[in-house]
Amino acid sequence: MGLALVALMVAGEASPCWGAEPAPAPPPAATGPRMPAVRPPMPGLMGELPDTPEIPPEKLPAQYFASLGQTHLQHAQWTKAEECYREAYGREHDAAARGEYACCLGQLLMRKQEYAKALPLIEEAVKNVPEASRSYQLRRYRTTLAALHERMGQPEKAEGIFLDWTRDPGGPFEAEVARRELLRFWQRTGKLDAAVAKYEAALKEKPTDKEALDMLRLVYTSVKPEPEKSLALAEKLAELQPDDRNAAMHLVGAYERAKKFDKAIALLEKLIAKHPEETSALSMQMAQLYIQSGQRDKAQDSARKMIEQGSESSGAHAQAASIYSQLNLVDAALAEYEAAAKLAKGDPERERYLLSAAHAAQRAKKFPKAEALARELSRSSSKATVGQAKRLLFDLYEEQNKLDQLEVKPGEK
Repeated sequence: MGLALVALMVAGEASPCWGAEPAPAPPPAATGPRMPAVRPPMPGLMGELPDTPEIPPEKLPAQYFASLGQTHLQHAQWTKAEECYREAYGREHDAAARGEYACCLGQLLMRKQEYAKALPLIEEAVKNVPEASRSYQLRRYRTTLAALHERMGQPEKAEGIFLDWTRDPGGPFEAEVARRELLRFWQRTGKLDAAVAKYEAALKEKPTDKEALDMLRLVYTSVKPEPEKSLALAEKLAELQPDDRNAAMHLVGAYERAKKFDKAIALLEKLIAKHPEETSALSMQMAQLYIQSGQRDKAQDSARKMIEQGSESSGAHAQAASIYSQLNLVDAALAEYEAAAKLAKGDPERERYLLSAAHAAQRAKKFPKAEALARELSRSSSKATVGQAKRLLFDLYEEQNKLDQLEVKPGEK
């Protein structure tokens, strides 16, 4: 990219906007050197910046360019994004972080149909994925590499990636994702009907073939949805594996899709008794089932129990708020979102709950409350939060036919 463009970026001319908040750092793979922290402006009459020496362009770390690249991606500035990721890739020495930048650069080259140039970059990403984030990132890199082979007219190589993934998934959730992606690949390439016939033939020969049962369950759950067929297969798998939690959860989902809510609730009750450590998550799913089946009182009871059992947990209050919101008990939802915000462990979590509270207040037509929360959020240090707050303020005034009165006060961004 060259130091001339680097200098322009430092001056703000190649950045989407002056003073914009840097884009989030890439996922955990970005373990290379980080840009020195710059203190925020000290409070003063003019809000002047601190007297910090400017970092020479040649000393800027790879993450600086990766952050700019992500911002350009968000605004569809493809050429600038490619330049930034190319610079980040060239400057990074940590293999895991370099792999992340290689993947981003490879995806931009794929967009330009420069497949031969993209291939070694995506392969490098797959090879160097860090163990700490192996599930998420490896999934992303594998699907990108498979898509590249499909575009290059190499479906057999794409299929090989999916098959290898199913053999070494790394965990139950990844195994489910891997098999589903393989089935969708077969659907795209016209091989799904043959695969279904193969699995059905396997079941005729051996009705307890768990692989065939599970692949067909996935077909009728996610690829060619047929709730009754999916349910029959899930019931058979749960019968064959009475102590398998995942088989039981698949059966809960199958009952739900088939609208057999009583059976889903009964099975969830057994799972909560068997796995008390998962009470919070399973209780939330139970409340959803109560709502879908019209059992409002039981859903409210679930919310109250969540609060009783996790009175000092922001997550418990937020879960209860979500249930109340779905039941259109907006006042209760608003109170619980505010309680969650008070217990939050950091600004991002607190602001997320306050934004939910503001929307709850809007739904309840409590416009002064919603506006107060939105104006508080508009003073956030997060550009994304400020943008959401400003959008909400606009909606609030538009809903009240008061757009001509909307003013943003000093200190609100």
